Amino acid sequence: LKTPLGELWQVLEPDEVAYETNTWIHEHFIKGPEDYRVMEYVLKDAVYRPDYAALREAQRRLGEDGLVYIRVAKAPLQEIIYQMTGLERFSFDSVDRPELIESLHQVMMGRYEELYEIAAGSPVEILLMGDNVSADIVGDRRFRKYLIPAYTRLKHWIGGADKKLAVHMDGRLASLCEAVADSPVDIIEALTPPPMGDLSVAAARQAWPDKALWINYTSSIIVEPAERVRQHTRQLLREAGGKRGFAVGITEDAPLLALERALEVIAEVLREGC
Repeated sequence: LKTPLGELWQVLEPDEVAYETNTWIHEHFIKGPEDYRVMEYVLKDAVYRPDYAALREAQRRLGEDGLVYIRVAKAPLQEIIYQMTGLERFSFDSVDRPELIESLHQVMMGRYEELYEIAAGSPVEILLMGDNVSADIVGDRRFRKYLIPAYTRLKHWIGGADKKLAVHMDGRLASLCEAVADSPVDIIEALTPPPMGDLSVAAARQAWPDKALWINYTSSIIVEPAERVRQHTRQLLREAGGKRGFAVGITEDAPLLALERALEVIAEVLREGC
């Protein structure tokens, strides 16, 4: 990224294990205090434009076989941690130079208003913020101070429209139960049951009775025999109390053959009902 104030760069490695759509960041854009003002310049200089035609074409191709949703940028704090600084740089700067993070966050909140307005006008039913929320990283205080305001702003823009806000929360969530309950999020996407996560579907249903669950299927079960997958899927469905407000997805890497076998069994159980 070249600007009059300096240059920023990142080093990426394509992830070719399963989905072939992700990249690992080996070097983040922000490597020192002087890079924050350069990133602010990039954000202020950015131009956002809608591309609704591409969405409508995707909906035409998909037809009645599913829903097209859009991914909105992560909440600014999560974007800073995951895309701009990395966890180690963020941890040091949040203690030594918190004013730099606060200034960048303020710029992002202002600019993202435009993104939220564009997203709200899109012809889709679900807006997904890929925040990768985990209590180990964000904690209750930061969740309430930084993430809930971002979710509230996007919800403001879609107010009155027939749209739902989903947030990718695939980490450890037990200690965030009350904060998530207080958030305006409609769909908790990628909730990961134990043993990878620390919150069961049953506990999530009890904590968030007014929110839909779109889970990340228990990764350790995917490679098990078909009968084990069937039993586990039935257990998840029982914990969910039925299929209403409950969806199953797979967001982690797994051997492709195992994925195909597991999805077939999962789909059978969901069609059966339990």
